[in-house]
Amino acid sequence: MTNKEQILKSIENEFKIIDHLYGKIPEGKSDFKPCEDTRTIIELLRYITWCSLGTLKTFIEGDDNSPNYEMYRELSENSKSMKFDEFPEAMKKQMEEIKILFRKFDDKDLLEKMVMMPDQEKYPLGESVINTSVKHLTAYRMQLYIYLKILGVKLNTVNCWLGEDIEES
Repeated sequence: MTNKEQILKSIENEFKIIDHLYGKIPEGKSDFKPCEDTRTIIELLRYITWCSLGTLKTFIEGDDNSPNYEMYRELSENSKSMKFDEFPEAMKKQMEEIKILFRKFDDKDLLEKMVMMPDQEKYPLGESVINTSVKHLTAYRMQLYIYLKILGVKLNTVNCWLGEDIEES
């Protein structure tokens, strides 16, 4: 397995876990947020539908000398009309687009291609994908998990890290 395949596998695993957690959201709780100045569950889900794709798209299809903020704005705007029950399809579409973008580079590019990060500094593509596309999914998956815990949904670390239910003894 190549490094590129390993990174894609990691992203796919995050999608699996997020889908599992999505299935645990109690009916009628999509507008829940734990406090002011935080996203609601539906806002969080909308963000998750493009956050991984957003940075990857800017790295692969954007201007190498720009953080390509217009790409982020477009993806963000497009997500705002997504309804709660459309989340699985939006995630499927995002994964398909990510796979298309992954076909546009190779393992050598992960080490040698320099890309503009949102902080307007350039880093190798591989480091950049891990520090954005992968870590964003992990962070927002954790946020969703915490929201569910606050709502009293019975979850454990296996739900969060493997995206599976287990019987606790």
